[in-house]
Amino acid sequence: MSVAQWPERGLRSRSQAAVVLAGAPLLAVAVALGVGALFVLLASESPAAAYSALLDGSVGSVAAVAQSLTTAIPVILTGIGMGLAFRVGLFNLGGEGQMILGALASAVTGHALAGAPGVVALAGAVLAGALAGAAWAVLPGWWEAWFRVPLVVTTLLLNYVAALFATYLAVYPLRDKSGGSTVAQTHEVPSALQLPIVIDATPLHAGIVAAVVLPLAVLWLLSRTSLGYSMRMTGLNRDFAEAGGVPMRRTILITMGLSGALCGLAGTLLVLGETHRYVNDSVVGPGTAWTGLTAAMLAAFNPGLTAVSGFFLAALQTGGTGLQLQTEVPLQLVNVIQAVIILMVAVRLWLARQARLGRRRE
Repeated sequence: MSVAQWPERGLRSRSQAAVVLAGAPLLAVAVALGVGALFVLLASESPAAAYSALLDGSVGSVAAVAQSLTTAIPVILTGIGMGLAFRVGLFNLGGEGQMILGALASAVTGHALAGAPGVVALAGAVLAGALAGAAWAVLPGWWEAWFRVPLVVTTLLLNYVAALFATYLAVYPLRDKSGGSTVAQTHEVPSALQLPIVIDATPLHAGIVAAVVLPLAVLWLLSRTSLGYSMRMTGLNRDFAEAGGVPMRRTILITMGLSGALCGLAGTLLVLGETHRYVNDSVVGPGTAWTGLTAAMLAAFNPGLTAVSGFFLAALQTGGTGLQLQTEVPLQLVNVIQAVIILMVAVRLWLARQARLGRRRE
């Protein structure tokens, strides 16, 4: 949701909209940290010491910052991907499944193109990941556009289908049995496809460029193109947009395709930059896609701000390890903070809805 859209929700000026857009997420974070402090006190620990350990573990050193940035890469991409669909009023909850199939497609394609020139193999792996994610998102988009099947149901259920399908492939036909690993995983992609490390002795890879460029690209798409205008109008009022000449079915399919492609690219960068193969449960276990959706919600689905909130949530996860090592506070404190943030965002959306209903009654 852009600043320009906020006046439609009851704000009188763009300056007021900008204040709300910046202040609401900060208030949500402040309340979440306050609730987290109460849980720390219940654990008979000092909130100052706990948050100091959390800060030190997330951004207290070059290595910590690099780890936080690495964790943030797929979070940001899934955030802007799912957030793009939400901006258009399409509740794409299938980012996890789209990311899984993007990671699997990139790993398989990368290994299959081992003998091809490096540039060709890299392009093929990236394209395969994006197309796999896009295809998995366009399918429920087609159901929504032609048959009015609710996206919120189909995309959520397709996550389980994608996860089980990928598990079957990783455990049986595509499993790498050469290393004797007990974890189900595919064959490693060639070294030419593995993204270079940006900072020595850290996991930060060149995929960070995508986490910086793609939010700006999506912001440009929404604000500077006719397709973006159609998307924004559809998000404000689908019936009005369709009556005004917006090709609704095409807009839905394109939006879902772009949303899925971004989520698929998140899986691609996970494979090419970190695991170098598809590892079973590498996407579902950390809950990357859901963290990305939380980041998008916290940023009111603004692509640029999603990158900031995505880094914040990734830093929380990274710092949680240091928190547990340096104090007696459990790692689950991070989950509590994220849960309160989601609750605060939900309350904000509910209040906005009540305000709109109140204006309609008047």
